[in-house]
Amino acid sequence: MPMTLETINQLEKRVHLSVPLDRIEQEVSSRLKRLSRTVKVHGFRPGKVPMNIVERQYAGKIRNEVIGDTIQQSLDEVLREQKVRIAGVPKIEAKPVESGTSALEFSATFEVYPEIILNDLTELDIERPVYQISEADVDRTVEVLRHQRASFSPVDREARIGDQLLIGFKGTIDGEPFAGGDAENVTIKLGEGRMLPEFESALTGLKPNEEKSFDLTFPKDYHGRDVAGKTAHFTVGVKTVSEEILPELDASFIEAFGLEDKTVEALRKEVLANMTREVRRRLMSLCRAVVADTLYVSNPIEVPQSLVEREIDHGMKQTWAEFESRGLKRGDVPLQREYFAEQAKKRVSLGLILSHLVESEKLYANEEQIRERVEEYALSYEDPQEVVRYYYANPEKLAEISDVLSEENAVEFVLSKAKVTEKTVTFEDLMGRA
Repeated sequence: MPMTLETINQLEKRVHLSVPLDRIEQEVSSRLKRLSRTVKVHGFRPGKVPMNIVERQYAGKIRNEVIGDTIQQSLDEVLREQKVRIAGVPKIEAKPVESGTSALEFSATFEVYPEIILNDLTELDIERPVYQISEADVDRTVEVLRHQRASFSPVDREARIGDQLLIGFKGTIDGEPFAGGDAENVTIKLGEGRMLPEFESALTGLKPNEEKSFDLTFPKDYHGRDVAGKTAHFTVGVKTVSEEILPELDASFIEAFGLEDKTVEALRKEVLANMTREVRRRLMSLCRAVVADTLYVSNPIEVPQSLVEREIDHGMKQTWAEFESRGLKRGDVPLQREYFAEQAKKRVSLGLILSHLVESEKLYANEEQIRERVEEYALSYEDPQEVVRYYYANPEKLAEISDVLSEENAVEFVLSKAKVTEKTVTFEDLMGRA
């Protein structure tokens, strides 16, 4: 078919195509004949509807479908022949078909994936995060488990760190209400860090049914750009104060974890095994971030804007879900697409770089790696074998695991080439990130 390929810029191209109209009309006729065998029209038996009636009722719709399918098929053929990899969805523009025209002409504008040529990996300097689990870490984790299963009992005293408060608040900036500045029946735990430190500090010492007014200056890098760096005046009312009651570390407590051996020693052994898996996972996540940042800085590439826009959409969707899980409504915190643009570009760049490494160095996850990771995931469930069967019955789930493992292989490959030094991280840094 007649075709011209136009380069608009480094990543954007446009293809011009024409398709004979008789090819389209032949397909329209073929589909109408197939439809006539099954279509139901009042007053006629199925398969006995006159063709002129079928054409009158369905020809327009089918012609539009055929044109759409023909354009897509023709474009796909050309892209395969030219070995062009499209990024995102092409923009199709068809020229009006005028009387006497023998062909349908259209153009498709699209972005392509960039050619990636990485700089010498042996010149990279990378600090690999490492950590060794201690007995104190196990002690701390056991205490976390107790806190997770704690109950709360109302008390009539001043609020202190560790207490759970039911509050309501109203805030203004320059005397005017602002989005996210007021709420009723919000539950917070002092010291948990869900609120700004100054906000929690103002609540400390208040008793049930007490109210307090104070000023608070939002950090300049606060996620709510409309209030970042501004000073708000808040009035907060404490409705209830409840103190935390930790469960005893006994057989009844340990039984909740499904252990046959209900001793503290058995629980600590189980905690250590789980921590070992979690620390390994988080170290890999931290290491991936370090390697990714190094690759990003040392290998700047142009990225398709369509992929960046898709990543921005994904980021906004995740952020809204996070806000809603905390009781905020969409109108409470205004989000702008530009807030996510820089991080979206970075994520797309890193995805392309790591994919290039996986493909060029054949670092795809193997069956043994996938099986091992699935079984590792399954260990945290009551019936591990059922979880394994679930994963292997869902190819898309296995594909997700395979993609993660392939990226991990790429990270290890970079580390095997780069100049690596080890850096011990703190427990708090390790468990608070990734």
